[in-house]
Amino acid sequence: MATVTSGTTRHVTLRKGLLILETLAAEAREFSVTELAERIGLGRSQTCEMLATLVETGYVLRNPHTRRYRIGLRTVELSSDILSRLEVRRVGMTYLFELMQQTGAHTVLGVPHRGGVLILEACYPEGLYNPTHPHFGALLSMGNSALGRALLAHLPEEERQRLCSAEELAELTPLLAEAQRTGLAPHIGYEEGKPVSMAYGAAIRDAEGEIVALLGCRIDWQAWEQGDQDLFRHRVLTTVQGLSRALGYVPSS
Repeated sequence: MATVTSGTTRHVTLRKGLLILETLAAEAREFSVTELAERIGLGRSQTCEMLATLVETGYVLRNPHTRRYRIGLRTVELSSDILSRLEVRRVGMTYLFELMQQTGAHTVLGVPHRGGVLILEACYPEGLYNPTHPHFGALLSMGNSALGRALLAHLPEEERQRLCSAEELAELTPLLAEAQRTGLAPHIGYEEGKPVSMAYGAAIRDAEGEIVALLGCRIDWQAWEQGDQDLFRHRVLTTVQGLSRALGYVPSS
């Protein structure tokens, strides 16, 4: 019985420690011990002990003047190690860049993650970063993004129902059918009721035919209306097909 209790305690402690990291990472500011203790639901002394360990290991930084805490760069180091081993990211960067040059559009590469799509890489037209566009580390929703819809189109109905509400699925059904037919999932971005962007997402497959990532391409609405829309779609689809082949995928005849 004591072993179970000890294991449970360690499990709770680990969860609280991870919650501290998530809280610090969510906002670009410093937190006091009291504020963190309230957020994670622990006493001040226990929170201090956890923070001391996280500071010692580099995951959290302590400001000696304010005695407040913020997220450390050790988390970036870990994510960099993971990203460097992802074949789809390593191979996909060239395809993202070339598609951005061909279309003059913002291109992104993402992977399925926790009920959404996590952005791993992004290329910006003329190298200009736009904070309103999907960026590295952003988690896009399934139903309200081109990448999410591209993934939904290939999921079984039971999985779709788990990830989306019945109302949302009813609205998405024709769009998902289009994505299955064409290989491209559309999404129009709106601001104050007016269209501001057009985006397409598509699934990337590996040698086993499994969906391992999603590619997206987003262009301003004015450029979309004035440009060659068929050529835009063709370039997105060709890029995805090329990247899938580079990962070993062979389409069934």
